Order: sequence, then C-alpha cells, then structure tokens
Amino acid sequence: MALAKSFADRTFLQNIHQTLEALTDQSGKRGETYLASLAGNTVPLSSAMKAVNPDPYLREARGFVDTMLKNIPGYSETLPPSRNVFGEPIVRNIGLASTMDGDIVEAENNRIMLETGHGLSKVSPQFEGLDLRDITLATGQNAYDRLQELGAQIPGQHSLKKLLENNIRSHSYKDMPDGDPGVTGTRINRLGAVAQKYREAAMKFLLRENKELQQFVRQRQKEAQGAMIANRKQRLQGESSPARAILEAIGN
Repeated sequence: MALAKSFADRTFLQNIHQTLEALTDQSGKRGETYLASLAGNTVPLSSAMKAVNPDPYLREARGFVDTMLKNIPGYSETLPPSRNVFGEPIVRNIGLASTMDGDIVEAENNRIMLETGHGLSKVSPQFEGLDLRDITLATGQNAYDRLQELGAQIPGQHSLKKLLENNIRSHSYKDMPDGDPGVTGTRINRLGAVAQKYREAAMKFLLRENKELQQFVRQRQKEAQGAMIANRKQRLQGESSPARAILEAIGN
C-alpha cells in the first residue's frame, strides 16, 4: 500500500508540474504537448493499446497528432525514436523492470549528475540556423534522428560510448576532480570535450552522406550573408548622414 501511495503521490506531483509548465510556457509548445497527451488518454482503449504495442522504443513526437497517437500500434513506428544523451534509442520499460546492465559510462554520467548537478546533454538539433527536426532526408529519416544515430556510432569508428569508457578507465581521468563543466581539468569537462569532438565528426558525416542537407545549409548561409550586407549598408548610410548634413549646411 505504501509503495502504491508513493507512486500515486509522485504521479500527482508530476501532473501538477506538467500543468504549470504548460501554463507558463510563452512559446506554446509545452502547452500543445500537454493538451496532446491529455487527448491521447481519451483515445478508446489507449492504455490497452499502449500495453500491447510491439514497438520496442519510446517515440519522439513534436506535433499535436503525433503526441496524441505516439503509443498506438502501427503509428508509433512512423515516428523517430527517443534517444538518450549518447544517441541510443530508449527502450520501453514494461512494469517495474529495470534495464540497468552495469553500463560504466551511464553510471559515471549519472554519478556526476548527482554529485554536481551537471552531466552530458543531448546534441543540439540546431545547425547553421536550421532546425534539423524539421528536415526529412531522402532516405525518409529525420535529419536530427540521423545526427543522433551518428553521434552514437559513426560507421567504421569506435562508438561514442567506447571512447568515453576508455577515458573513464584511464589513470588521468581517475586523478581528475568533479566540478563545473566549464572548468578545464574536471571529469565532466573531459567527457564533454570527447562528446563534442565526436558529434562534430558526426555532423560532417551527415553532410557528406546527404547532399540535400548541404543545399539547406548553403541556402541558410546565403540568407545570412544577404542580411549582413543589408545591415552593413544601412549602418554606413546612417554613419554618413551627419557628414552629409554638414556639407549641405556649408554649401548653403
């Protein structure tokens, strides 16, 4: 009974937190997600369908319809999988079962988060002013999902987790203290630097294998260049106005 009450209290507090986030989010995105989750609960037999859904992964949903139907068998597979900070798809857990299998990298990241409040974060979906979540590649895969996938494992190279594990097991890493991620010499700074370098390589690989994405980037860069030229022209015109006024006054 105590365990059930604990779960009930936690669920109640989580619902309150989600409601407050939805009400205070000025962008409206969290509100849309919250309303979609409520609507999803009104789908007939939604709980039963979620329980029997053969899809092994949690799914990433952005729009109202996707959020509402992301647990429906047959529809969920059309959405990109939710991925952890290491780029790996998140497996759905049924019941109280745990998937912890002694992963040294995840264990160390979790330890640092508990000790310092900092940890590795997911790769950003923003690149050159583009939101990769809005781009579908020629393969049909979402560009951000592909970037995360490559951020976990670049073909022909060691995985990100393997490189992080090698660092964690090294003597130099063990000599490092915990601390702020912005301070060189701390453990989280080392792990962050390894992840950042790997993700930069993953982005380059993504651009090489997807020519259509290169076109999006070039177009965005062209727009930025045009905006910069327009701003410079406007600034120079503003700077020349006082001089022009003086010359006109002298001429008169």
